[in-house]
Amino acid sequence: IGRQIVELLELHNIGTAEERLAGARAGLREVGLPDDDEFLARYPHQLSGGQQQRVALAMAFLPRPKVLVLDEPTTGLDVTTQGMVLRTMAELCRRHRVAALYVTHDLAVVANIADRVAVMYAGRIVELGPREVMFSQPAHPYTRALLDAIPHLSQARALTGIPGSTPGPGRRPSGCRFHDRCEYVQDRCREIEPPDIQVGPDHTAKCLRVGEIGTWDINRGNTHDTDPHKKRDIILTVEDLRVFYGHKEVVHGVGFDVAKAEVVALVGESGSGKTTISRCIGGLHREWTGAVTFEGRELGKGSRTRSVEDRKRIQYIFQNPYLSLNPRLTIAQIVSRPMELFGIAKGKAARDRAVELLDAVALGA
Repeated sequence: IGRQIVELLELHNIGTAEERLAGARAGLREVGLPDDDEFLARYPHQLSGGQQQRVALAMAFLPRPKVLVLDEPTTGLDVTTQGMVLRTMAELCRRHRVAALYVTHDLAVVANIADRVAVMYAGRIVELGPREVMFSQPAHPYTRALLDAIPHLSQARALTGIPGSTPGPGRRPSGCRFHDRCEYVQDRCREIEPPDIQVGPDHTAKCLRVGEIGTWDINRGNTHDTDPHKKRDIILTVEDLRVFYGHKEVVHGVGFDVAKAEVVALVGESGSGKTTISRCIGGLHREWTGAVTFEGRELGKGSRTRSVEDRKRIQYIFQNPYLSLNPRLTIAQIVSRPMELFGIAKGKAARDRAVELLDAVALGA
């Protein structure tokens, strides 16, 4: 880490060797990281995701820039670490009077850090305005659809997805580019490309129907929460789960159950044991005690001790898609492989089923 920071200062021809090392230490202190020799000698894989991102922030601020461009810097971090990185970034921007362009798909992040928000669709900014206005009085149907698609902690909401998918370059429709997915569409929307229309102070939207479609209501989609007295059909039970890595116990007596057609959320910061528990249930970790019961029968402690049927019926989706797909196989081979392993289909039948599955997840075959 220390060598990488010093190299950055060398490239910018900043200071002597001693001054560069001192600058590296000062940069790490500024983002709340240790500045001792032991930390400077660490490699990136020896740091947590939040530490890595703060090292990147320290390196970005060392040449004393006037503008910072941040491309999804907190996407892979848990919310606590994300909050800490965002606070560090905001404090550094204030201290050094740096302007920031923050690129993200995460509206929760936008709501916490932005002064102004520009919403993009199909290569164009469709709405631009102050943060408070954008989250309380969105004018463009796309901005409203984005807000309707996210949960709110204060109330139970039936989330609404946006139909269709964003058109790629070369396939963008005439007129308003959002018209084929918009619930307020009229014939003129398909023909006329909307200009920027003034909605309010410092607030514009590219929509011909601004002022005609009413105001957005945060309570739209409110629904009753799950009935706590509804009969649950339990399919999976975890009892007194204690998980070990060698002699070290990392999960202590966890228990919960999951019913059919139900989602149970296992929530906690990085290192709290969430992934470890899920790996035990999926048969990917064997060092545990307690019981994991599926459809009334106890499961073995590793995938090799479980029946083919149980392995087939409990499937695992990994956290990192970039590392969970075999780079040597085509997409058709990857999707067909489980069908061949479990004897569901092979050859042309497996390929045809793979085409159906890819269509089902909105990917062209």
